[in-house]
Amino acid sequence: MLELHPIQLATFISFILAGTLYLYAELSIRAKQRNGTSSKKASANTSYGPLQDSEVLISTAEPDLNSKTSPSTLQALGRLAMVRCLRGDPHALRQNHMTLRAWAELGVILTLMYTADRLGGLPAGERNYERDIFSALFVALSIFAFCTSLTPQHSANPVSRHQTEEWKGWMQMMFLLYHYFAAKEVYNAIRVFIASYVWMTGFGNFSFYYSQKDYSLKRFLQVIWRLNFFVSLCCLTMRNDYVLYYICPVHTLFTMLVYFLLRAWNEKNDNTLVLLQKLAVCASLVYVTWEIPGVFHACFRPFTFLLKYTNPDCQGDDPLHEWFFRSGLDRYVWIHGMVCAYLYPSYLKCLDWVEKQPMSKRSAIRVVTLISSLKVLKWWYHAFYVLPKLEYNRWHPYTSWIPISCYIFLRNFLPELRVWSLGFFSWCGKITLETYICQFHLWLGSSKLPNAQPSKLLVLVPGYPFVNFVLSTAVYIGVSKRVFSLTNELGRACLPQTTGELGLLVIFLMLFFGTILAAVMTTSQIAGLWYY
Repeated sequence: MLELHPIQLATFISFILAGTLYLYAELSIRAKQRNGTSSKKASANTSYGPLQDSEVLISTAEPDLNSKTSPSTLQALGRLAMVRCLRGDPHALRQNHMTLRAWAELGVILTLMYTADRLGGLPAGERNYERDIFSALFVALSIFAFCTSLTPQHSANPVSRHQTEEWKGWMQMMFLLYHYFAAKEVYNAIRVFIASYVWMTGFGNFSFYYSQKDYSLKRFLQVIWRLNFFVSLCCLTMRNDYVLYYICPVHTLFTMLVYFLLRAWNEKNDNTLVLLQKLAVCASLVYVTWEIPGVFHACFRPFTFLLKYTNPDCQGDDPLHEWFFRSGLDRYVWIHGMVCAYLYPSYLKCLDWVEKQPMSKRSAIRVVTLISSLKVLKWWYHAFYVLPKLEYNRWHPYTSWIPISCYIFLRNFLPELRVWSLGFFSWCGKITLETYICQFHLWLGSSKLPNAQPSKLLVLVPGYPFVNFVLSTAVYIGVSKRVFSLTNELGRACLPQTTGELGLLVIFLMLFFGTILAAVMTTSQIAGLWYY
């Protein structure tokens, strides 16, 4: 028997409502087209493409020009496009039908994930690790990327956008194969890869805020939406804790810390002394929070409802233990990323100076850079990387910056290396967040319990493991790419631009979702249902 928690049921009902409104809007558009009354502009809005700028669900209708007073909260809520859609306003439905379709499509994807992972609609297979197969797959993908997508870029700057996306892409390949094959022997490498993602969080956000000086609500919400929109829906529909998808809360925490660090007294950020003091205070706070016993729990205990995690296969007494472990592993590397971002102009000047030197001196500097980086990397490998898992974890927060720095030097010590990148890995790097989240439910499988770690494989073709790998991966990557597109499209349509719009959006969501949830719970009590 299918049993759903009231929150899950309310979430699915919301998506069904969006789908119903979309179908009603489509019927309305087609009826109007048949009657020959649609204008060219209306026809353009009915095309099946990306959401148009005008399709913003939090936008309001035309205000009353004769009114000299600002509308009340209730009146402003009534003018929201999403409220007008719920009231069946034909104009609002036609204008926002692509947004409604995106919500409905997202509901279909989440239903597919729930069916595959929770209902046992597909058989589960065991994960088997063979070093030869694991290595051969990554080598084959690398050769494919090199032969088909090696392309020059316009920018020859180090750590550029195309380079960081390529970096994320090949690391994500290894990360996913590590999960699929349970390749425990590369655990320490995966820890370094995750630290690299966090390093890029510090580097990328610091670079943007420091150079652009854009601390607007719009920019901040765009980043938070990108990190948390889809994972929030997964938590609601799967009844999983947020920390199960630990990459999202970890990046959210450090993204917010970078934002507030630079937002505070931002007019003084150009003062080197002030900025260094900010970084020093930030590092000190991290040290006190994670290194001194009791401080971490005192800081995060008020957020236990959001950051708790209990593995059903391994019950523990401390609901914040997983969050302490996951956030603590990379607690310093994002600060190193900010320091690198601050020193980035100096690094560019250094590289430019090297290029202007005579051939012999330039070659000598490059050889020294190459040999020094390799020697440091070799020392780190023998001193830390080869340590057992638990011992390595103790050293990881203090040493992960070493291989990251060496990789950056090695990746950029030649101009040719800075110009060329692998487009295939760059494409994969764009959807790392979606592939990370979707793997839990569409590629791997759990024990069908909330918060269970994925320990199985979803099987589409029983008895043919390689065929199953290819087909399941194709479906999984395709869905992940679509989720990436839907997240961006719905972000453009639904994100508020001002604090006033944010307040209206929060009030609407509380009223809308609260009404559905109350109706579901009331119905369940009347029917005498009990949810696990």
